[in-house]
Amino acid sequence: MYGTVLFVFATCVAQGLGDVTCVNGSSTFENMLQGYRYDLQVANLQFVNLTDSQYDHPWTLLGVNLPMKLSLGLSGGVLGPLDQISLTNEAENCTSGISTSITGIIKYDNLTLTFNTMTAKFLLWEIVGTTTMNFAPCISTAFTNVGYLGTDCSMTFFEWQDSCDPDIELVIPNNSWTDSFVGFFVRRAFNSSPLPQNARNEIKALVNYYLTKYWCFSFR
Repeated sequence: MYGTVLFVFATCVAQGLGDVTCVNGSSTFENMLQGYRYDLQVANLQFVNLTDSQYDHPWTLLGVNLPMKLSLGLSGGVLGPLDQISLTNEAENCTSGISTSITGIIKYDNLTLTFNTMTAKFLLWEIVGTTTMNFAPCISTAFTNVGYLGTDCSMTFFEWQDSCDPDIELVIPNNSWTDSFVGFFVRRAFNSSPLPQNARNEIKALVNYYLTKYWCFSFR
């Protein structure tokens, strides 16, 4: 939230557009979210398939990289429902000269990420199975329109709020000592970064396209 406010202030100062006038923008933002939900449902984008990914999660101790890593392979990923989204704060609509911006923190209320196959290897031990995560991430956003260009609308700020929903429900194999041992490191890895980059990219693309679209509609 602080990053969003700072961004809006810095933008206005940089443009030299004079005083900033801000009002409650929650009604406008709710209309943007309503349009987002509708378009996702029409396009059957409530659930999206993710590309397979393979990456290593490093471990550090007191800022020093340790000579060990967790290797994760994730395939058959499905993310959703992406239409269950809400505004978590009072949105702010600010105008300064020819520039109008709106800021708000959005939350995916009941997001599930499932991978049909997860391969996790730590040192000499490896587990293979299905994994499911349930959580509710928040994103701080800002959208701007510059009036002299007509309707030049864009998403100008997008930042994950890691402290929004720290409780992540993670279901992984737990049938043996190896499952428990490797699973401990899998949980630590997902707790520190619950959404793989391909999932983050999907969400950012949808928010950017659909919320910007309906933000722009408010000027027509």
